[in-house]
This record gives sequence, C-alpha cells and structure tokens, in this order.
Amino acid sequence: MTSAFHMPRAKALFDKAGFATIPWPVDYRTSGKEGIGLFRDDPFGSLQTASTAVREWIGLVAYWLSGRIDRLFPGPGVGSGG
Repeated sequence: MTSAFHMPRAKALFDKAGFATIPWPVDYRTSGKEGIGLFRDDPFGSLQTASTAVREWIGLVAYWLSGRIDRLFPGPGVGSGG
C-alpha cells in the first residue's frame, strides 16, 4: 500500500525483487470535484500536481535506465512481472 502517485515505481521495484503484489493505491490527490474550464482549477495546486507527476516520471526513467526496474511502464497486474 502506497500513495497512488508512487504506485507504478513501487510495483516495479517489488516485481524486480520477485515479490508477488496486489497493488492497492491510496492517498489520491484529488477532491473528486474537479471541473473543466479555464478558471475552475487552482493554478498553484495544478503546478504542485504537475511537479509531482514530473518527478515520478523522472524517477521511473532513472530507475529503468539504472536497472532497478525491468519495465519503464509497469502494469497493475498481480504477481511478479504482472
């Protein structure tokens, strides 16, 4: 169990180590009340969310290039390599 935005990297690390897992993301970073429109979103909040996403993508690429994970885009499958 980890934060939803960490899940792909955490899942890939467990897969590489040979641990069977059932992904269970928690701590989603949304209120569930998001809307469409130019002035409906909080610009500062959006920048923080984008920053978190970019860091996680950079982390995935760095882990993949260094051999810490086997797949750049780990899937939600159950078990090793899923």
